[in-house]
Amino acid sequence: MGYIRGRTAAGVALAVTLAAALTAVVVLRSPQQANAAVGSRLIEVHQGGDGDLWYHNVAGGTSPPTWGGSVRYVAGGGFRPAVAANGSVVVEAHQRGTGVGELAAMVGLRKSDSDLDTVAWYSDQTFASGSNPSIAVNASGTIVVCYDKASNQVYYRVGIVAGGHVDWGAEQTLENAAGVTPSVALNDSGLVFVVFTGVMGTSEFTGRLSGNTIARTGSTGGMNSRKGTVGSVAVRQNTVVEVLANVSGELWYRVGAFSNGDVNFASEGLYDFGANPSIAVEPNTRKVIEVHEGGDGQLWTHPGMLNFTNNDISWGTQTQYDWGAKPAIAG
Repeated sequence: MGYIRGRTAAGVALAVTLAAALTAVVVLRSPQQANAAVGSRLIEVHQGGDGDLWYHNVAGGTSPPTWGGSVRYVAGGGFRPAVAANGSVVVEAHQRGTGVGELAAMVGLRKSDSDLDTVAWYSDQTFASGSNPSIAVNASGTIVVCYDKASNQVYYRVGIVAGGHVDWGAEQTLENAAGVTPSVALNDSGLVFVVFTGVMGTSEFTGRLSGNTIARTGSTGGMNSRKGTVGSVAVRQNTVVEVLANVSGELWYRVGAFSNGDVNFASEGLYDFGANPSIAVEPNTRKVIEVHEGGDGQLWTHPGMLNFTNNDISWGTQTQYDWGAKPAIAG
């Protein structure tokens, strides 16, 4: 797959034009209008060599999904990217460096489904010191970012998209969340679900947004899949989808639903092998798209179909889509 490694003058002009329009889009567009512009679009980000960060736009609604080209959006110094999307608006977070250090966020604007290779990005914005960021956004433009500081504690900040940047609330610790490598999901009702790696494997936190604070509402036991070490979570309304990689390189999943301040999960299942999985639910469909690392720097995607009645996923065929590390995907 060919990389797009530079910007033409026309490309730069287009990015500037879109960036100038982003403020009006974020502030004035309704969620319904924003979603209509991009249909069942998803976005994937991953880490390349030398700290370069790359993205793919992915057109859902097809079987298999249609992947756009790989486009570099950070040239050097970026690690462990995370991404979230609400219609045309994309929010991204990454580390500046390989250890605990500056965490940066970026806001971008996607075009219509007819153009799979364009996101116009604003400049990045430092928002915390830490590592392993994960980010989520809902239809109101509210953002939750979770991260750790290599100190066995999950931290978070709540923000709101304001033009080409994020207005952040104060940094806080997530209640009773002793662990690292968090993954956060947020629905339009303000329900928050976080999976993270604790001492005994994966653990979860369930809560509800209240201003710039997340109030704990429940706790669901982690997956029993041989002490999972890296997890990812996505939501679609009240449905929660969770994936993890365990210490044996197995990839497991389970599907549940928010209920009475907690999440009720169905049985877990093995679906693949690899590392660092991430999963997203396509907007306006029942389809899920998962990405993960394979061996030798390969990146793989594994699509599936949600069954809301049985809280299960029917998995399709996996394919390699790129090379790199630390992939993340969002709808």
